[in-house]
Amino acid sequence: MKSILSKLRRRNVSPNLSSAFFKWISPADVKRLQEMPRHVATTVLFKGKDIRIIDAGTFLVGLKEIFLEEPYRFLSESEFPLILDCGANIGLSTIFLKLRMPQSRIIAMEADPNICEVLKYNLNLFGYNDIEVVNEAVSTENGSVCFDNRGGFAGRISAAGDKGIQVASKRLKDRLSEKIDFLKIDIEGAEVDVLLDCEPGLHNVNHLFVEYHSPVEEEQRLDELLRVLSRAGFRYQLKTSFSSQKPFIERKSMGGMDFQIDIFAFRGDALK
Repeated sequence: MKSILSKLRRRNVSPNLSSAFFKWISPADVKRLQEMPRHVATTVLFKGKDIRIIDAGTFLVGLKEIFLEEPYRFLSESEFPLILDCGANIGLSTIFLKLRMPQSRIIAMEADPNICEVLKYNLNLFGYNDIEVVNEAVSTENGSVCFDNRGGFAGRISAAGDKGIQVASKRLKDRLSEKIDFLKIDIEGAEVDVLLDCEPGLHNVNHLFVEYHSPVEEEQRLDELLRVLSRAGFRYQLKTSFSSQKPFIERKSMGGMDFQIDIFAFRGDALK
């Protein structure tokens, strides 16, 4: 299997990593993981803990994006902020938030049963027994859905319903009856339908991060998502996470998506 180096370059993880990267992981482990094939489980020493990972490429990308760029940092007036981590994967985002806000109440949701077991293992290593881990797909209905468990960050609800496994699903709207300090949604293409369904409860959310995914073979719906946020009283900023550099000439795709964008939605005036 091919090296992950090309993927890391596309996602701006240079083989010549900054010294800040090695605060979290040793140079030797970085080299080992860069040379590993995709979707091979292993362990890595991370902040003094021998955590489990399921894919070297997405781990290195996630480590850079979450712990170096810190997109999930937010300010809260609450002593015990409530955080919903939808699409928690192996726990990097959950661990980052808990390290910054030790008294936070976190619900971490992960649909893939195998990845959810790794999530539980990693959180237990850090002693985070107060985090509620939910092995359910974030959806618009309670019941079950067909989930395409691709591994890494790419697992998602299968629209065609013709591949994958059946997993339990939970309507996110039902969890928005109380004040949510931070809602993170990274659910690989289901985000527009889920946010449309959640619209009546979005007034309870103070900070919202959502990664919008544009499946190659489906109609783009970014406009619908942004209108929902505006109607809910949010201001927002956008940051492209994947796109083609010259889309008039070539249109690349990654994981079945031809465009991905991070959306940061918040309330109130701009920070000084």
